[in-house]
Amino acid sequence: ALVCRTLSFIQAMATAAAVPSRDLDAAKEAYAKGDVDASKLAHATRAPEKHSKVGGHLKSIVYGGLDGIITTFAVVAGAAGGDLA
Repeated sequence: ALVCRTLSFIQAMATAAAVPSRDLDAAKEAYAKGDVDASKLAHATRAPEKHSKVGGHLKSIVYGGLDGIITTFAVVAGAAGGDLA
């Protein structure tokens, strides 16, 4: 179940990243009409970006896990290097 949710999340993030932050339909319509001013307006208008809050938590989990692994390795390597038994 976790793998399915993770894959769904990754697909959703990839889809969100592929969506431009401008009014693409208005830009295409302005181009078809040959209206330069409407095209400039469509490209200048910023669409609201929708970001998932899950990504921030996932990033924290991965960073924390890696930090724990590296710290443990450093302590063990230091002890082994100092011939501490």
